[in-house]
Amino acid sequence: MKEDLLDEMILYPFLDRDVVDAFRAPATSLTYSKVVDHIDESLKTETPAAFGLHPNAEIGFRTAMSEDLLRVILELSASDDGGSGDSQNSQMVAEVVLQDILEMYRDVQFDLEAISQSVEEIGPFQNVVLQECERTNILVSEMVRSLIELDLGFKGELSMSEIMEDLSNSLFLDRVPKTWESLAYPSMRSLASWLTDLQNRIGQTTEWSGSPGETPVVTWISGLFNPQAFLTAVMQAAAQTHGLELDKLTLLTDITKKLAAEEMTAVAKEGTYITGLYLEGASW
Repeated sequence: MKEDLLDEMILYPFLDRDVVDAFRAPATSLTYSKVVDHIDESLKTETPAAFGLHPNAEIGFRTAMSEDLLRVILELSASDDGGSGDSQNSQMVAEVVLQDILEMYRDVQFDLEAISQSVEEIGPFQNVVLQECERTNILVSEMVRSLIELDLGFKGELSMSEIMEDLSNSLFLDRVPKTWESLAYPSMRSLASWLTDLQNRIGQTTEWSGSPGETPVVTWISGLFNPQAFLTAVMQAAAQTHGLELDKLTLLTDITKKLAAEEMTAVAKEGTYITGLYLEGASW
């Protein structure tokens, strides 16, 4: 047994002995009932310090718990309609959102064959842009198909299925539908923010696919479906240029003094410029 336990040792890891409110081992002179009282009084609530974490670690946990609680309340309020009026209001909101999304994305489609034929040789970066276009086509096609189907259900031309009900509730609750999430990229955004983000991603892909033979001056790497494929393409291009073995290459990241992507006017001499990296729980 550790002898410090007999000397009212601090039981939270990584804390100094002079911390006043730390949980300490009970004195050896205490009776059983006093030990129980000591535990009840000193451990009223859970704290990140008990696990060796900074107190701010609880902020993220409490935020996520609050968001989950509010999400469940909204879902229950949407499913527990008080009358036909409430049901019609939720459907009206869903119909407005549905038409707005269809207006934005109905005609979004990349011609993969035309993009392939516009370059003399398909290299690593061309493979990336083709993959991004293909993933975008699959996602947008499912969005448009499911929204058209739901629109027919609202008009009474199709029977409302469970999937259509879930889609309608998602539109009403400003939540990304599960069927869209499965074909998209990882995201925790609400539906409105997610659609804006998707529009920006499509804008980057459209600009790149317009000149697929040229590498973008700056690539918004977090705006790609598969950022890892882009990083692999950087190494493949370097290996081809310098005649090196791909499996012996590693990526190095240099931070520039530029604060905006627009400040870059020419492609990098080696590698490529990227934007969209973030630090969480740290500072630069």
